[in-house]
Amino acid sequence: NLDQLIETNPQFFKTEVVSFMNGSLNTPDYNQFIFSDYGIDTYLNLEIPMHFSAKDIHITDSIPFDYANLDKDGQLQKGALKLIAKNHFPFGGTIDLFLVNDLGERVGTLTSANLLESATVDANGKSISEIKSVLEYPLTAQQVDVLKNTSHIVIDVHLNTPNPDQKVKLYDSDYLDLTLSGDLTIRTK
Repeated sequence: NLDQLIETNPQFFKTEVVSFMNGSLNTPDYNQFIFSDYGIDTYLNLEIPMHFSAKDIHITDSIPFDYANLDKDGQLQKGALKLIAKNHFPFGGTIDLFLVNDLGERVGTLTSANLLESATVDANGKSISEIKSVLEYPLTAQQVDVLKNTSHIVIDVHLNTPNPDQKVKLYDSDYLDLTLSGDLTIRTK
């Protein structure tokens, strides 16, 4: 129940104050104590207690794809698409690539035997360093033909906590950075 989650009272409240007043003066000058022309800047950094485990969280995104720019002369025979993932989420999982035509219809699916590794997590469940994974999607001659009718590639990410019993924390500084590249076999004339 989302209302109950938001209305949950914290078990503790931590504050920290850092202040500087006339720090550059060698001797006190009481004529420079407070100026009414300058306000006081304050900032609040709030951590919402989101400590949980998860199974099969879906994240999707799409990228435009133009086969003509990839293979102008129609010489692509086979190869592999490679998805290079820099993951700072405390989740790992799988990533599928859906090949979509101009009408928005899925015309093919590419799957990888490789897994997306989760970021390194500390004892409190917080990600402390990113992990790089390379997921390979083999391309057969039939899949190359499907690529010719593809206008978008939908990246479908399925995320899980590394250990179902382990709870993790999610922060706004966590990220998943993906780069799609290819290792392709091209016929020469």
